[in-house]
Amino acid sequence: MNLTPSKYYHIYNHANGFEDLFYEGYYFFSEKYQFYCSPIAEMLAYYLITNHFHLLIKIESEKELRKAKKNAQGLTEIKAKPTLEHFGEKNVEIFDIFISNCFSNLFNSYTKSFNKVYNRRDRFFVPNYKQKKISSDEYFKQVFVYIHNNPLKQGFVKKTDDWNFS
Repeated sequence: MNLTPSKYYHIYNHANGFEDLFYEGYYFFSEKYQFYCSPIAEMLAYYLITNHFHLLIKIESEKELRKAKKNAQGLTEIKAKPTLEHFGEKNVEIFDIFISNCFSNLFNSYTKSFNKVYNRRDRFFVPNYKQKKISSDEYFKQVFVYIHNNPLKQGFVKKTDDWNFS
């Protein structure tokens, strides 16, 4: 997965098959994001649309990730204090796994709840959500504008401000 501390990412995924992700679950998905992902990723822009979503996020700093990991695991201290450059492969992997698990928990929790409400049993999201690292200010601007204009482009609203889930 390789989501790096203090870096920006465009995260997106869609429903498995032709189902809708969000019948009335927009707020529920947002609450799940807050619970599972907000400790490790700041949300900068998003949109949730019937069968898919896009997120523009910034992964928290190493210091904030240590705090989140400590809180999630009930640890009193995370022993490794140097920066990631000094961590070595094993510790970088630990952060990567921790970050990936937060997103996995979001998708699994939403799927289990959705399946229960709608009497479903199958996988709900396409496996392995997509992520693109934001590599420049220009790309950041493009993703930001794309996210905010998508409900308009998809024909859900006549003005971008009219879509409640972005």
